[in-house]
Amino acid sequence: MTRAQKSLVVMTSGEHALLKAGSTSVLRRQIRPDLRPGAPRPGVYQLPDLKYSDLSFAGRQSDRHEVHGAIRASKAGDPLTLEFRDPHWELLDRFGRVFGRMSKSWQHPQGFIFSSGAIGAIVHWRKSDGDEKYAHYARRDAWETVLPELVFSPESGKLVSENSTVRPETPTAPETMSSADKSATSSDAKS
Repeated sequence: MTRAQKSLVVMTSGEHALLKAGSTSVLRRQIRPDLRPGAPRPGVYQLPDLKYSDLSFAGRQSDRHEVHGAIRASKAGDPLTLEFRDPHWELLDRFGRVFGRMSKSWQHPQGFIFSSGAIGAIVHWRKSDGDEKYAHYARRDAWETVLPELVFSPESGKLVSENSTVRPETPTAPETMSSADKSATSSDAKS
């Protein structure tokens, strides 16, 4: 379990190993999910995680690159946007400066649009923390890296071009859509 930022919700089916029934710190509620056909799909929440960020992105940039100043001027909780710049998803601060990049293995959740984003954490990273075979790409011994907290909402079926900014309420880039979504959207455009 990680530290809760504002509150902590523990959901369990039956007794919880650490939270005993009858404790004054436990509020028990019976939850019945809305499983009706047509009920809105829940959003996707991606909490800060080292595996989703290109941890060495800032370390590979020169001292004069905007990433260093953008990170220095930021703090956890600041808003961010997500922009697809072929072939990477980049993180931009509120002034449009690049201050991070998603890892190559990160995938935009299929069928969802970017709803909001914030800096979940800023971590100190060193050349020695990464894989030794990539150390020669680093231009500095230590740097800071942004770990984003991202929220995605169910998609409404609209497209966004590959090189445009993905801001709140903006659909995902075409390559993240399913074939059915692509054909449905293209047939809507022809109508």
